[in-house]
Amino acid sequence: MENMGLFHILIAMKNSAEFNLNVVVVCLDLSPMDNILISYVHQIATIRKFRRIYFLHVCKELELPEKLADKYPDLLAPLDESLEHDIKQKVDNFTWAKGIELTVDVMEGNPIREILHYSHVKESDMIVMGRKKQLKGSGVASSRISRKSICSVLLVPEILPEKLERILIPIDFAATSERSYRVGESFAKKGALISMIHLYHVPHGYSKTGKSYEEFDTIMLQNAQKEFRHFTKTLNMKAIPDSHFVNGDKENPEAIIMEYAGQISADIIVIGSKGKSTSAFILLGSMAEKLLSTNDTVPMLIVKAREENMGLFEALKRL
Repeated sequence: MENMGLFHILIAMKNSAEFNLNVVVVCLDLSPMDNILISYVHQIATIRKFRRIYFLHVCKELELPEKLADKYPDLLAPLDESLEHDIKQKVDNFTWAKGIELTVDVMEGNPIREILHYSHVKESDMIVMGRKKQLKGSGVASSRISRKSICSVLLVPEILPEKLERILIPIDFAATSERSYRVGESFAKKGALISMIHLYHVPHGYSKTGKSYEEFDTIMLQNAQKEFRHFTKTLNMKAIPDSHFVNGDKENPEAIIMEYAGQISADIIVIGSKGKSTSAFILLGSMAEKLLSTNDTVPMLIVKAREENMGLFEALKRL
């Protein structure tokens, strides 16, 4: 593979990469958000089994100041061990399925850099982070990691849904939409519903065809419905999901998706990291990027193919 051109490397990876979601890194910050994240991951783990779950906290300073250590000798135990003990107690409050390997780690350094490095070393398939609105914290770390991570990222809001029964998947019929469906399907327990939303657009040059905007809107809608039928057949879906087709020209796309999520009481949004554009393999696609900036109420899983992204990353380094 070393002598292959980048184009052939991409084709080979597209044909061979398999999507996995077995190894998870849960990022904790010792705030009330920790219990929310652990609870949500536990909820998902009862639906689909993970192989390994790492609970990670990264702090800037692990050593206790010398003056405090002299004044309070009972605090001489290494602070990282103390934090690991506290986090482990939170994790142990839940009953986890047998066979899941649980690990607690505390590290020192820049949170964003260390989380990305840790995720790479552990070969994680998904990073789980909090999406704060009222709780202390800016949410900058979760946004930056969502953009830079080569693996999937699950963003969890402060208020959790009571159930996981309605899964919303925005689709554009690209390969990333296929991955999003497979992941959403694996999250859906018996009785859960998957809904899909597709935003179509009327091309700017529609007037050159002699048709009105409304006429071409109908043409684009019918084309989207046809593509959806082909999409469902390609994936051999056992049950055809609810589908919603919307003209994306009339309102901000992210507003349309969030409005529909509210209408159907979506418990989670599952979206691919990029659409039909391949200009940025690690960075987010435009729709995921917009939802990342606006959605702080519904859990959102940004699906990325780790093996494919990692292979391309290594390929680029060799050019």
